[in-house]
Amino acid sequence: MKKSGIRLLIIAQDMAENGKKKIVRTAEHTGTPYAFWGSSGDLSRITGTAGRFVFGITDERFAGVILQEIHKREE
Repeated sequence: MKKSGIRLLIIAQDMAENGKKKIVRTAEHTGTPYAFWGSSGDLSRITGTAGRFVFGITDERFAGVILQEIHKREE
């Protein structure tokens, strides 16, 4: 993830548990921030892609704004 420049991973809450564990383990190993948000359908609708459970954000500012919004909604 560091080589690809990913600044934030957004993981769908309805992803299979084993898949979540693998993604989280890799993110933690590389020091990449991650957040669980919405369903695969929600993420697909927002991004215009279908059947995706994980999205990587490469822009640092955009990643920061998204992470802030996710944390606001969790409060």
